[in-house]
Amino acid sequence: MGKIFLLFFILLILTISKCYIVLEVDLLPKENYKSEYDLNSPKDIMSKEFISSYYTELEVGDPSQKIPLLIKQKTNDYIITSSNPLEEPKRDYTSKKLIYDFSKTFLESHSYYNELKSNSISQGQCEKRKPIDEPEKPIAEEVCGSNETISLYNNIDLKEKTNYKNFYFDLAKNSKDNVTGVIGLGLTDTYYHTSFLKVLKNNKLIDSYHWFFEFNSWDSTSGKLILGSLLENIYSDKYSSDDLVTTHSGDAMYVYWDMNFDEIYIKNESDKIKFINSREKAELNVESNLIIGNKDYKNYLLTILNEFMNEKCFSDNFKGYDEMFEYYTNITFYYCKNDKNVKDKLYKSISTIYFNSIDLKTTFELTKEQILKENNDYIFINIVFSENLNRWILGKQIALKYKFIFNPETKNIYYYPSMSKSEPEKTNYLKIILICALLVIVCVIGIIIGKLLYGKSKKRRANELKDDNYEYFPEENKDKDNKIISDNDNE
Repeated sequence: MGKIFLLFFILLILTISKCYIVLEVDLLPKENYKSEYDLNSPKDIMSKEFISSYYTELEVGDPSQKIPLLIKQKTNDYIITSSNPLEEPKRDYTSKKLIYDFSKTFLESHSYYNELKSNSISQGQCEKRKPIDEPEKPIAEEVCGSNETISLYNNIDLKEKTNYKNFYFDLAKNSKDNVTGVIGLGLTDTYYHTSFLKVLKNNKLIDSYHWFFEFNSWDSTSGKLILGSLLENIYSDKYSSDDLVTTHSGDAMYVYWDMNFDEIYIKNESDKIKFINSREKAELNVESNLIIGNKDYKNYLLTILNEFMNEKCFSDNFKGYDEMFEYYTNITFYYCKNDKNVKDKLYKSISTIYFNSIDLKTTFELTKEQILKENNDYIFINIVFSENLNRWILGKQIALKYKFIFNPETKNIYYYPSMSKSEPEKTNYLKIILICALLVIVCVIGIIIGKLLYGKSKKRRANELKDDNYEYFPEENKDKDNKIISDNDNE
């Protein structure tokens, strides 16, 4: 009876359990970005806010090597860069860098992956990522499909890592900007069969392609990246599937994580000032501390700054690089002297911007405290403007302030508009009641089956006692064919 009950209990746990992976992420320090401007000048400050990436450390190989990998939102590339470069590279990615330039300090505490020191790597065929004469630049000049042991967290509390053997990755030679590695979470189908999410899903380490960030605040320097789960599966006391809403992302022309907004506006004393004329898409960008606004907002902003322009407020520009389409564009930004009169005027005139989404049943807010940023002698305005774009691109102030969930398979963005605990708690109570009911049913079934088996055994034992020549030998369980996918299975 005990074995039958245990079997039913294990099946029940497997039915309600969820599989997901958690990566610890940190903000890449500013000294690791390429800049052509004078250090700490307004151009330098704003250009380093324009791209502000996170990275995670993967424990790879035997013996273990900790390798930092950049988290990228607009690609599905998944590479780990070798410390053993090509002998005759055709592209000089090492010195001709576009965005990243890892400092000596960073590389003293972090390193590239050395496959020659690993006892567990299985390296496959190497190939050019793209033909060398194509105008677009691949993430690396050469990649080698490989398998390795990788340690990952599969719990939200980050208590203990599990080692997974034969885990696929692309070993990169001569990677762009000579970065140590990349994990892409983008919409594009390019190399999708080798993306990090795809590898996790193929190995049944995650239940779905959902992913989301978890930070204490939008400007936190460290947090978590959760792969393969919705919020309701991890925090059932706070989130409910009944509250989950969705909107589609990614038009045929674009590969950005974007969503529809029905209104973008500010409130004045009696009316709204709108900055879009109809339902429009805006991009969510977790890799930037800046907001790109449209021309309507630029014109509105200039009316506020007009009386101070050229004396206490200034206009300037820097070169912003688009990683996906690989081109530079001029980004115009505004800043003012950190003067009391100017400061009072800015905080009085700059208003919260509201982004209303009917699909997600929420109006998202960009506050004046998020728009304005004081930096020593200056106050910078975090809404900038691109000469090639007339649409909104929402940085971390929106993209990380609110817990959006992304899914590249469905190309959807998910959100829980209601954060009240009343409904989720009701749902959670129902789950507890259901689990208790199932346990009672399992117990009853186990008792019934146990009594039946015990009765038959007792009757057979009585018959056996009548037969002096009968000997009984218990049969041993010889089934030892278990598929091992992690070291924990051996314990």
